[in-house]
Amino acid sequence: YNPSDSTIGIKMTVEDIAPTGEAGHVVVEPAETETYSLARWVRAEPTEFTLEPKKEKWVKFTITIPENAEPGGHYGTVVAGSTQVSGGAITGAAIAPRVGALVLLIVPGEMKESLIVKDFTASKYSEYGPINFNVRFENKGTVHVKPRGQIVITDWLGKKVGDITFPERNILPNAIRKFEASLEKKWLWAG
Repeated sequence: YNPSDSTIGIKMTVEDIAPTGEAGHVVVEPAETETYSLARWVRAEPTEFTLEPKKEKWVKFTITIPENAEPGGHYGTVVAGSTQVSGGAITGAAIAPRVGALVLLIVPGEMKESLIVKDFTASKYSEYGPINFNVRFENKGTVHVKPRGQIVITDWLGKKVGDITFPERNILPNAIRKFEASLEKKWLWAG
């Protein structure tokens, strides 16, 4: 969709992605190895076109998986980028807007799922809420995973005073992802 008042040129590209940081972000970069690469299998149609103001265009992309593809996760993004570059004349910095759709693909076969709790932190003692929890998961497998679960809080007598379902988010292979959750109860006794 072109929200501007000008006609723009669009070029479609497909690029590999890799995890960065612990917040679930990715960077667009060529894959270091072919293990997790997806870009070489994807073709977008059309590859270049113009888009009139306030108009939209559907782009079809096709994924062709080779017969000898390595089982496990393969990751990339289909990117629509403007062919016009703005700025640069005054500041020396140029901007070429781009937007991408992430593609998380699993090739069936023998793959490894391995997720560990790298770290779990919370206050050692809290008389009053809210109480904040941090859980860091590390994916040592060959495919992305989306853990789900609950943190159950008990008082000093072992009675349940609350539980928190942490958000379900993807974790790419060879990545650590931090989840934050909070028990919003002010008083922490059961009843």
